[in-house]
Amino acid sequence: MMKNMTPHVLRIFDAEGVTLLAEIPPSGQVARVAVSRGAAGSHDGLPLFRTVTGLPEGLPAPVAGVTYIVSLVVRQALPERGDLASPGQLIRGDDGQPVGCRGLDV
Repeated sequence: MMKNMTPHVLRIFDAEGVTLLAEIPPSGQVARVAVSRGAAGSHDGLPLFRTVTGLPEGLPAPVAGVTYIVSLVVRQALPERGDLASPGQLIRGDDGQPVGCRGLDV
């Protein structure tokens, strides 16, 4: 079973990006990583900022047989969790807007 922990419907295509394999609605729970941003000076008159990420929030404990689909940043923050996947390579339509992804990354 897969539980979509993103705020978007996920349209998952095959590796070629042609055949739609699954459409997974959001679960209503969103896993996020806390982010803080602070000034870090300037360079050639342009402001510089430093972004620091915290721990993921809103992610349930592992459950046998469940894969949680989360953002890449959430998955990378928890490399020890083997139950996380994130959307694969983005597929864009003719208008440049995202229409889906090529598989899932683990």
